[in-house]
Amino acid sequence: MVQCLTARRVGAVLVLDAADQLLGIVGERGIVGSLVKHGSRTLEMTVAQLMTRILYTATPATTVAQAVEMITHRRIRYRPVMDEGRLLGTVSIVSIGDVVKAGLSQQKHKVGSLKAYVVGAA
Repeated sequence: MVQCLTARRVGAVLVLDAADQLLGIVGERGIVGSLVKHGSRTLEMTVAQLMTRILYTATPATTVAQAVEMITHRRIRYRPVMDEGRLLGTVSIVSIGDVVKAGLSQQKHKVGSLKAYVVGAA
């Protein structure tokens, strides 16, 4: 599992069964926590033993604000997006950070435009 995360340069992997039903998630924090608790035995554990089974999911209708609130409140890093039992994707701290960064950039542009308008009108 650690090799998979490293090779794909991701912080977590969603675990699905043969019918593509979401079973859980294995992430860096879970692995590190297991290393602290179980030591090197962690490296011999299965994905089923390491994965977190309690998941807080979103839907396509979930707003960014709702996703941020859940991620912040629950102190989670990833939120699978589901639609009628089907996995569509994942919202993460990184993707939310990208949204916030884009929003700040837009606000900065608006402020610059307004400043230019006010100075030009004076």
